[in-house]
Amino acid sequence: MLNHIKDNTNHWTVVVEGKCHQFDASHPDYQGLITAVRDGNEEGFSDLISCGKKIDNWSEGNFEFRDGFLYFQSEQVASHPTQRIVDMIKEGWDYKPMLAYLERLYQNVSNRAVMESYNWCSHKGIPITPDGYLIGYKGVAAYQGLETKDRMNRTLKEGDLVDKYTGKEYRNNVGDKVTMSRRQVSDDCNQGCAAGLHVGTFEYAND
Repeated sequence: MLNHIKDNTNHWTVVVEGKCHQFDASHPDYQGLITAVRDGNEEGFSDLISCGKKIDNWSEGNFEFRDGFLYFQSEQVASHPTQRIVDMIKEGWDYKPMLAYLERLYQNVSNRAVMESYNWCSHKGIPITPDGYLIGYKGVAAYQGLETKDRMNRTLKEGDLVDKYTGKEYRNNVGDKVTMSRRQVSDDCNQGCAAGLHVGTFEYAND
């Protein structure tokens, strides 16, 4: 058996070749690590605990996989995307789009959006592009009325696509980049329709 300490919250500290490693039930190979500890399998334990070396090498320091947890610039990443990335590495899938997505996500000023984004995306089946963008859809309508300006001071004429909610505030033609202040956008993923610019699945936006 490998030298270890296990507390009453199932948090393990294991010593291998004079170095301490920590893990708990959030590690995707939790049971495998326990088996390696009980069997005294140093090599097997090291392989499981350090499965993030590929991540470290790719991210050039922005991401670090340490003791069963993924960190972005020293901030611990939520367990669900961490487990997804580790599973992709183990199964031979390309995990880099997930890391690119997380890099973009952690630039968001809303902590709630950062914490809830992946669960919402995976629950709704929102795809992630190779360069880490989410693909979402927005319901639009055709503008009807006199030529005017939208809230971004762009020309708005009859037939242009606009946000469906107001029918006039944001021109949303193909190729338009639509923006607004981040603080004006609700970050509650439990609200299907709320203040600010949002996207959803094709089925939701189409309906």
